[in-house]
Amino acid sequence: MDLNRFLEEDVPDCYFSMAVIQASINHYLLYEAWAGEPESEDVRTHRLEDLPAAKSIVDRLNVFMDESYRDNLTDTSERKEAVLKFREEIKQTAMAVATYTDEFRLYEYLINRVKPDEKTEFKSFNNDAMARDVLTAIFKSGDNAVINENIKTCVSNLPLRMTKNKFFDIIEGLFNRYIDTDSSSLDREIYMLRSSAGIYERRSDMFPELEKRLLSFRDFNFAEMNDNSYNEAMELLKDTVSVLTDISELLQVCEQVVNLLTVMLAMYSKVTPEFRKDIVGLRVLTDEALDGFKNNCKEPMSPEALGCFEAMEGKFEPLVEKLSRIQAKVATAYKGNLELTAPDILEDLDLCERLLSGSVFADLKDEESHELTSSEVKEKFNVFRDELSAKLSEDDRYMLRARMSAVLGQLPVFFDSRTEVMNYVRESLDGCRDVYEKMVSVRLIMDTINHIDK
Repeated sequence: MDLNRFLEEDVPDCYFSMAVIQASINHYLLYEAWAGEPESEDVRTHRLEDLPAAKSIVDRLNVFMDESYRDNLTDTSERKEAVLKFREEIKQTAMAVATYTDEFRLYEYLINRVKPDEKTEFKSFNNDAMARDVLTAIFKSGDNAVINENIKTCVSNLPLRMTKNKFFDIIEGLFNRYIDTDSSSLDREIYMLRSSAGIYERRSDMFPELEKRLLSFRDFNFAEMNDNSYNEAMELLKDTVSVLTDISELLQVCEQVVNLLTVMLAMYSKVTPEFRKDIVGLRVLTDEALDGFKNNCKEPMSPEALGCFEAMEGKFEPLVEKLSRIQAKVATAYKGNLELTAPDILEDLDLCERLLSGSVFADLKDEESHELTSSEVKEKFNVFRDELSAKLSEDDRYMLRARMSAVLGQLPVFFDSRTEVMNYVRESLDGCRDVYEKMVSVRLIMDTINHIDK
């Protein structure tokens, strides 16, 4: 079996053709979804022009598509590096959107607990009965993974009546679990905690419209909210959620196309000329999408583009099957002593594998990491505690509870038994005198758990 031929010719041919086909199709689908005004059947609710940062990314993606689908494609190594840099920019933009989403969730937590016209309707609440209902819902599936998610849902929604000292003791216990483990894992955990707490630093000029919305939320007086201010806050929240959803979905599709473009450019010099001819046939599909974006108008797919689309869809599945067969043969025959005639091919194939993985924003290189000492973990905890403490000291009691609840809900489950979960639920309900807040908390927990179970 000629493993060199498989690795240096057959696998690159498959990767290249798959990337050429799928990038063109995904780009056309992006055009169909985002060109022109939103229509009734569209998932999106905004025009591309309403989202300046996202539009800028689409415009730049269109330039790369235009350049990469020319018949005389050259200088692919330089263009690949440019596309990889662009990919990282999209990833950082998506991470910023995620931090905005977490920060707006804090205000969602507040809004859910201050609806004026319902507060007078609830005068009694049986803590024991509600605690039993919550416990039954948490553990009813019997699946440990589902139970853990249910517990995190419960912790993030229960009325929070916890001292800061106990709060930070719980977090310190989480940090201590990382002693003698991989440092990159703790770094990822800290990122998630900072984002969920709404203290992640980001460029304020990236999404000025979202910054304005945050300022609007900060101006609301949640302690004295009336019907008008509640409705105003709720409408602002709903519209903000639609903006964040549109941006997030658009960035994900753009990153998918960029990943495929990178595979295409990485494999271009390694494939035979007949495989490169696939680009010519796909130009009609790409041109139609580029023209539509340029004119900001979604037109019905032309017969030529439709024929191209259908032909390429028919080619894709056989390529996936062929690649799987080749990889299986290589895995069976490879003994670790193969002398490759092109030794860099394994690095390129690893890049393609990561780009085509299920994680659109996957890291393309292994993170630098080391084993954490107890002193390092303590230092990282102290930095996080000081940063979060400073933020909590600025909060009123409503935002303080929202921020602490968001962090607790992000933590891995910190209970050792069902009894501990039961005690936590009862103590949270017993410690809260606001009947309305308890009612809302239990309702949110039950609705979320029932939705997860479905």
